[in-house]
Amino acid sequence: MITRHGKPVATIAVMLSLLVACGAPEHDDAQRGELSLSAHGQASLKRRTRPHHLSGQARTVAVSAWVGEHDSELSFSSGADGVALVRSTDRDCDVSAYASCADGQLDLLHAGKPITDSAFTLQRSAYYTYLRGGAKVSRPMSHRTFSLRRWHKSAVFNNKLWLIGGGYNNADVWSSVDGINWVEETPDAGFPPRQLHQVVVFKNKLWVIGGAGVNHELDDVWSSSDGVHWTEETQHAAFPPVNGHTVTVFNNKLWLVGGYNNDGDGFFDDVWSSADGVNWTLEVAAAPFSTRTLHSVEVFKDRMWLVGGGDGNGDVWSSGDGVRWVQEAKGLGFGNRAGIELVVFGGKLRLVGGLLDFVRQHDVWSSADGVSWTQDIAAAELPARYAQTMEVFNGKIYCIAGDNGGDNYATSEVWSSDDGLRWRRPDRALPARYLHEAVSFNGKIWAIGGDTAAGRANDVWSSRDGVAWTLESAAAEFSARIGHAVVTFANKLWLIGGLTADFQRTSDVWSSSDGVHWTLATQAAPFAGRFFHSAFVHDGQIWVTGGTTSGGTVNDIWSSSDGIHWTQRTAGAAFSPRYGARVLSLGNTLWLIGGFNLSDVWSSSDGVNWTQKSAAAFSSRMLFDALVFDGKLWVISGRGKNDVWSSVNGTDWIQQTASAAFEARVGARVVVHGNAMVITGGGDSTFDAAKVAPVWSSRDGITWRKAHYSEVRF
Repeated sequence: MITRHGKPVATIAVMLSLLVACGAPEHDDAQRGELSLSAHGQASLKRRTRPHHLSGQARTVAVSAWVGEHDSELSFSSGADGVALVRSTDRDCDVSAYASCADGQLDLLHAGKPITDSAFTLQRSAYYTYLRGGAKVSRPMSHRTFSLRRWHKSAVFNNKLWLIGGGYNNADVWSSVDGINWVEETPDAGFPPRQLHQVVVFKNKLWVIGGAGVNHELDDVWSSSDGVHWTEETQHAAFPPVNGHTVTVFNNKLWLVGGYNNDGDGFFDDVWSSADGVNWTLEVAAAPFSTRTLHSVEVFKDRMWLVGGGDGNGDVWSSGDGVRWVQEAKGLGFGNRAGIELVVFGGKLRLVGGLLDFVRQHDVWSSADGVSWTQDIAAAELPARYAQTMEVFNGKIYCIAGDNGGDNYATSEVWSSDDGLRWRRPDRALPARYLHEAVSFNGKIWAIGGDTAAGRANDVWSSRDGVAWTLESAAAEFSARIGHAVVTFANKLWLIGGLTADFQRTSDVWSSSDGVHWTLATQAAPFAGRFFHSAFVHDGQIWVTGGTTSGGTVNDIWSSSDGIHWTQRTAGAAFSPRYGARVLSLGNTLWLIGGFNLSDVWSSSDGVNWTQKSAAAFSSRMLFDALVFDGKLWVISGRGKNDVWSSVNGTDWIQQTASAAFEARVGARVVVHGNAMVITGGGDSTFDAAKVAPVWSSRDGITWRKAHYSEVRF
C-alpha cells in the first residue's frame, strides 16, 4: 500500500520497474521505460524507444468493488499480481505525478488482497489507470448508469460506446469504454428531448437526426465532434418530420429510409441521402418495399440491407446504390418483426430479439449472405426485448437497454456476447427481481426465482462475493414462482411452495445438494398450497407456518424431518393468521416477526407454543426481511422503507438508520454471507421489480456499500 486514505505515506519510497504504454492503446507496441514513483507522488520516466511486446498471454482481471459513501473496498482476481493501479477523481490525471491530482492514489495489486480507495465513492466517479508489462489501460469507475429507457440510440465513436436520448424526456449523452462503467457526458445536449431518432458516426462526428419529440416528430439535424458540445446543423431538413426511421452511412453519404409521422403522413417508404448531413436529396419517393417503421438497415457485402419493420412480410431487401432496391427474400422464419437492429459480426448479419405479433423475443438469427437465415438460438440468456440498440465494440456484440416489459416498459441492462450465441451481462449483476428467495449455501449466495421483468421465474443465480453473479440455471426443475420459501437443511437447499405463473398456490417440496439440480421430494405436502409463508429450521426439522392459501390467510404450523413426511403441530398458533412474516432462531429461541402490515414479535422455545413480546418500536410494514446477524435480530426495508432496526432480545429495538444508502424496496431478501449482511433485489412501492436491482452489503447495519463489478484486460 503506497497511500493511506488517499494520502502518501512519507516514509516510503518505491521504485517500480514498469513497461509503460505512454498513452498508446493497450494492444499497441509500448515503449519500454522505468517509472520511479516516490512516496510523495512524484515520478520520473526514462523512456526507451525500442518497441516491446507483452510477454505471455492476454489476461482479464476482474475487479469487485463495494462502493461506500466515503470510500470503496476493492478486490482483484488472479492475474492482478504485478499490476500498479493509479487512480484519481481527475479525468486528465498525469499518472507520473498522481499525487498532484485530486484524490490521487497508487497501489501495487495482488490477487485476493483487498485495497481501500477513497477516490471512487457513491457520490463520485474515479478514473483508474492500470500499468503492467508495457500496457497502460485507463478505465473510469462509475456505479451510476443511464435511466431505464427504450427507443434510445447508440453508436461507437472515439473508442467508446455512446448512448443518446430515448424516452420523451431525455436529451442526455452517456459514454462507456467497456459497457460496464458509464459516464454521463452531459445531462442536456441542447437538442430537444427525443426518442425513435437516429444516431450515426459520419465525417468524424456524432449525428442526431429526427425522432419523436414531446409533442411532435422532428426533422432537425445535430452534430458533435466530442459528444458533449452539439451544433444544430439544420432545424428543418428537407425530409419530413419522422420517427422510427433509419439512417445509415453508405458510399460516403447518409441514407435515411422509411419511418413514421403522426401528423397525417403515416408510414413512409421514401429514401433520402445527404453528403454533408445538412442538404438532403429525395432519392426515391416510393421504394418497392412496403411502407414501414421500426425496421433496420445495415451495410453488408457492399450493399445496404433492410430487414423487418412490422410490415407483415418477414422480407429482406438490398441495394447497391440506395436507389434501386431488390427483394432478396420474403416470408422468412423470423416473421413480421419490428423494433430490431441488425449488426455485422463474425462475417454474418445478426438479428437479436424484437417484437413479433406483440410478443417480445430473445432469439438470435444470422445470415452469411443476407438471403438465407438461420435461427441460431430460440431463447438466448438475455431477457426478451425490443426497442434496444445493438453495437459491435471491442470484439463483442452489445445489446443496450430496450423494452423488456418491466418498469415503464424499459430497462437499463446491457448484455454482451463474444460469439453471438452465448450472452451475459458485462457488469455480472443479478437481474432485477423481487419476491424471490436468497440464501447462503456452500460458500455462495443463491438467488432463486421471483418476479422479474419477464414475469415469474424459476432461474437460479449464484455469487461468491455478492458482486459477480453467475446464471446456474435459466429454468430449474421446479415451476416459475413467487412467494416461495427456501431453507438450508441436511446439507441441501429446500424449496417449499409458492405462487406459480398461472396463480396456483403450491405445496410441493424440492431439494438440491448443489443449487443447480433439483429433485422433487413431494408434489403435494399435506398442508394447503400457499405462498408468502415462513419456513425455518429448528430442532433438526424443517418448519412451515402461515401464508396465504386458497382458503385465506392461515396460522397453522407443520414440521418435517426429511422434507417428505410432514406433521401438523397445530392448526392455529397463538399469533394471528398472517403472511409475509419472518421466523428466526436466536439464543435457543424462535422469533416470529411481523407480517403483512404488522409489527408484532412473538417467541417460542419449541415452535408450537408462542408468546407475544411487547410492541416493537419499528412501524408495521409489508414484505420486509429479517435475519440474525452478529448476535442480533434485524428488520430491514419493506414497502416504501429503507430503515434498519436491530434487537438483542426481541423486545428492545434500536433504529440503526432511518434511511440506509440503498433504495426503499419491497420483497427484497437479505442474507448473511461472510461477515456481512447482503441485500438482493426488491421492487419499488408500485411493486415493480425493475427499479431496484443493485445488491448492497453492510457489516454493521449502518454503513451500506453498493456492489459494482468491472474488468480490465491486458
